[in-house]
Parts: sequence; structure tokens; C-alpha cells
Amino acid sequence: MSSLATYTETMIMHPSIPTRVIRTVGTPSFIYSEETIVRNVSKIREAAERHGLADRVHLSVPYFVNSNPHLFKILEGLGAGATIQNVEENEQLEEFGLNIPRIVSPTHLSDKDLDYFLARGIPINLATLSNLERAVELNLNGLRLRIDIFPDQDQRHGIKLLDFPRVKELLGNRKLKGIHVYPGTSSDLEACLRFQKRALGLLKEFPSITELNLGGGFSFDYQEKDNEKQHFDWVAYFGRLKERIASFKMKEDVNFVLEPGRDILADSGVLVLRVTGMEKPSGKNYHEVYTDGSYVLMPSAMLKGRQHQVAFFDADGYELREEDQDGLPAKLNGNTTLSSDRILPGIVYIPPTIKTGDYVIIRDVGSYGATQHLEFLNKAPAIEMLAKTGNSMEVISRRGSLTDKTRNIPK
Repeated sequence: MSSLATYTETMIMHPSIPTRVIRTVGTPSFIYSEETIVRNVSKIREAAERHGLADRVHLSVPYFVNSNPHLFKILEGLGAGATIQNVEENEQLEEFGLNIPRIVSPTHLSDKDLDYFLARGIPINLATLSNLERAVELNLNGLRLRIDIFPDQDQRHGIKLLDFPRVKELLGNRKLKGIHVYPGTSSDLEACLRFQKRALGLLKEFPSITELNLGGGFSFDYQEKDNEKQHFDWVAYFGRLKERIASFKMKEDVNFVLEPGRDILADSGVLVLRVTGMEKPSGKNYHEVYTDGSYVLMPSAMLKGRQHQVAFFDADGYELREEDQDGLPAKLNGNTTLSSDRILPGIVYIPPTIKTGDYVIIRDVGSYGATQHLEFLNKAPAIEMLAKTGNSMEVISRRGSLTDKTRNIPK
């Protein structure tokens, strides 16, 4: 029987998290593992190195996936970059003193916002013709474009293939430095490989580019119990890229940027809730487990219909079950009055011995977890803790106050 303090193998917790930490900081709590982030970045780089691409592949993690600057400080230390989308995100990174390399991948930028990034020398994947026109008016070089290469040309933003004549007219003698594409969220290996091929085909249209950004959206399997199989198959992805570099006769000075967010951060975090009660409603074949959480703490599970894996621990930190089939069907409740306030959208299996005061662990919430907290229903934001390499714990986001909803309303 495993304990909460040794949960690292199956639930990607940190071996130094004793039950007393949770007792001290309370619940609900998000806990992240620096060790897991480091490992996930290393896996991608090792896969690239396996195919001789280590020097040509660069990582730029989308900031909105988990916009906690403390986590991006870790990524900065690992030599990764950050992809941002607006002025607010850059100001947050600046406020916390991060020097992480960043690139802007927006929709359309107003002239004011465009000038903001240009004044700071931050590269931009220009996504509209009008933004490109302004950049040309300012006589800028080193231009990058975001291009929609979907067959139906129906991405919400991105310069369209039919716009290429106008793009080339605007560029004139300027050389395009980079191209960015995006295969779509939660794209599996086959989808990403299709987009990889289409993106490489753009080199015929713009042979001057030295940076090909293959985007993000790489899938992560939340329901797979084997952690290795949860992650994207980077070895296969880079293997095909190496083959295509040769078949497309690509220049050696072309580098590749990837934007894996979910694959790096998802399994680095868990959400810890406390059980506040349990009942079996009359006429129902499932139990109701009441917790001190709410879907507003982490709305992505309910909004996306995503059934995260769970585990249960007693008040002393020992796991209460081993297999789903040994448990009772149940639904996890939030503690607000909203009729649909469930932590997860489907049935979970609880140990018959579960009781008030025990803990529920929601796995794989390092992406789109705490960062999506809603003010709706007035639930205070949860505390966020970081289990650092070296067996120390750090508070990286304080718990919201009980009047958190009204803290910015002027008197």
C-alpha cells in the first residue's frame, strides 16, 4: 500500500511531500513537481538527439498552458523559451524578472500592441495581412508569419494560402525569416506528421526561411494509466522529421521550433481535495462524494468532458485502493450550489472505506488547471505549491482570501 509521501511512481507526486504539508497548507491545493517538468523536457530533447536533431530543435512552451511565472522560471533554467500571445502575458513575465526567450504568436495585434513588442525586440509570428503591412511600413526585417495550412483554410487566424501573392508583393526584397503553423489542439501523432509534411512544403514558397515553427497541440492521453504511454511519441515524430529533411533536401541552417505545453506540464501537477462527506442517493446506483473543491478551480475537466484519473488517501496519507473494479461507483462533487458542480464529468470508483477527512487526488492537472480558475460562484483560488528538486516545498501562488471576488472593486 503506497503512501502520499511516496506517490511519485504512479501519480507523479514528489517523494518529499508528506501528509503534514497538505495539513499545513490545507485544501484545495495544486501541487507541481519540478522533477517531472525537468524529466519531460529531457525526454523531448533526448528523442531529438537520438535522430541527430538536438542542435536544430528548440522548445518554446505556450505561457497560457499554465501561466505561473514560477513554473516558467524552471523552463528558463532548462534553456526553453515561452510563446506568448498578448501584452498582459509579457508584462507578467517582466514583473517576475524572467529573462526567458519569448516569441509572440497572436491573432491580430492592434498597432499599439504591435509597436509594444517591436520596441522590445520580441519576435512576432504575424498572423494577418494588415499586421504584415504595418511591419513592412516600419521597414522591419527578420519577419515571421503564422500560416493556416489546414485543407479547408478555416483556422480562426493565420495568413491563408491564397494570400501568398500579396505576401510576396509586400515582402519585396526582404527575406522571410520564419514560418509558424499549428496542427490543432490534442493532435495525435498521425495528425502532427501530416502537418509536418505540409509545413516542410512551404519551403518551396519561401526558400529564405531559417526557422520553421511546427506549433503545439501535441496530444497527451489523460486516461492511459502507463505514464510513458500518456506522452506524445517524440521518437517517431523526430524520426520522420529526419527522413523528410533528407527527402526535401532542406538546408542545414533551417532550425525547428516546437511548442509542447501539455506534454511538458500536464503530469507535473495534481489537485488535492478533502472529502467532506458521502451519501448514496435513494434510487441511484452511485454514491455522491462531497469535497471542498469546485469545478471553478479547474473548469477544463468539465468543459472538455475530460475524465482525469483519481486516487484516494486516508487522513494519514495512505492509499485506500489499488484497482477500479474493487471500488464503488461515485460522482465527485464541488461545494457550490450550482447543480452541475462536479469536479469530473463521469463516474469514478471509490474505496468502500472512504470517509470524511480523507483526500482525493486528481491527476495530470499541470496544464489548464489552476490557470483557468473562474470567479463565477465566488470560490477563492486554490494555493499552488511546487515540490522542488532537492526535497523542498515552495508556495508559488497564495490561496485567495474569502473576499477574493470583491478585492478589486473600488469603494
